[in-house]
Amino acid sequence: MTKSIIEIEYEKYLCADDKIIEINGEKYYKVVYVDRFTLSKIGPIISIVLPYCMFSHSSKYIENERGEMFKLYGPEMIRFIKEVPDWYLKCGSYMIKENEYDYTLDDIGQYFISR
Repeated sequence: MTKSIIEIEYEKYLCADDKIIEINGEKYYKVVYVDRFTLSKIGPIISIVLPYCMFSHSSKYIENERGEMFKLYGPEMIRFIKEVPDWYLKCGSYMIKENEYDYTLDDIGQYFISR
C-alpha cells in the first residue's frame, strides 16, 4: 500500500531528534506537515499538522519560534476510506487563513507553542 505524503512526513517527525525545542523556558513543537491550498469561499489557506500534546482544550492561537502569532481554524476533518492512520490519531490538522497574515508557506515557521 502506498503511503501518503503526511504519513511519510509523520514517520520522519517520529525519528527526528529535534521534535521539541526550548525557547525561554517554554517547549515549542516541530511541525509534522504543512501545505497550502485555496478554498473558493475563503481564499488561500495554510494547512498545518501539529502534535496534539502541544494543545490545551482552549488553544485558539499558536506562536512560532520567532514570536509571531497565528489564529487557528479547525481542526480539519479528514475522511479515510480504510483504516485511520496513526498520525491522524496523534496530531491535529488545522487551518490558518493566509490572507490574514503576511506569511507564506515558506516563512510561517517550523516550531510552535499553543497560546
